[in-house]
Amino acid sequence: MRIKDIASPDDFANIAWLCALGARVCYTKKSLEDLLQESKITQKKETKDFLLRLCSYKHFSVFSHAFTYKKLDKEKAVYLAAKYFKTYWNEETPDIIGFSLRHYLEDLTEEERDKTIEDILTLNKDSTIPNVVGSEDNVTLVYISRAYYGYAVFYLEDISRVMTHQLVRHTFLNFSQRSQRYVLQFPKKKDLPRPDMMIIPPTIKNNNEALDIFIKATKQSEDAYIDLVNMGIPAEDARFILPHGQKTNIVVSGPIPHIMDFINKRIEKGAQWEIRDVATKMKILIENP
Repeated sequence: MRIKDIASPDDFANIAWLCALGARVCYTKKSLEDLLQESKITQKKETKDFLLRLCSYKHFSVFSHAFTYKKLDKEKAVYLAAKYFKTYWNEETPDIIGFSLRHYLEDLTEEERDKTIEDILTLNKDSTIPNVVGSEDNVTLVYISRAYYGYAVFYLEDISRVMTHQLVRHTFLNFSQRSQRYVLQFPKKKDLPRPDMMIIPPTIKNNNEALDIFIKATKQSEDAYIDLVNMGIPAEDARFILPHGQKTNIVVSGPIPHIMDFINKRIEKGAQWEIRDVATKMKILIENP
């Protein structure tokens, strides 16, 4: 028994765009508003070609953002939950199994994947710009389903890599983060305006002497990055000089019980201020969408 034996294209017909969104976040600095209007997300033909290309690259992690539940015989549900990492199973409903499009696609041959994605996009509704559920400052609830145990997809914008290093420890969630390998961080000419790429902690921002040290060190690392790139050093190697406090964007998704587990752990007073702020905003959105 495998996921492909219980899954079908119908299960993912209207949520495959979430996978395209996760992938695009990895490769661009565009805002969420701009991303949601991209043809790779809104036009079925281009979405299909994009998803097929991701499959050919073996970039399967982005397909975790599309998730569904099935009711099966208890024995089958328990077997699949034990066999596949990041399915969702709960002993209170032992005949329900939750799984993602990633589980489905990785079970298929290349030819079967091509046909499955073709079928998913054929079954999809007419292309429209997706509507987000709600936003709290830099935290957006992109999608939520309340079926069975539910599933939620969040977009976090302008958070530090310090924060995402903590976030990804919650391994039962799924992540797609902007890549410093593929996305050039700054213009190659030092005299051009640079984007504000750093999260500055309040304790530093409110201390002029500390802020001066912080800004000088940040500029030094940015200058070194630009010099390395101009020397022909690949961005994937030049990025080693960049600070952890750099801003990034990330898509985070998971079954609602796993999302709530993250929230409940990170809204505690002992949590680091930035991740606590994000968790608090996620809690507001998921409880009052």
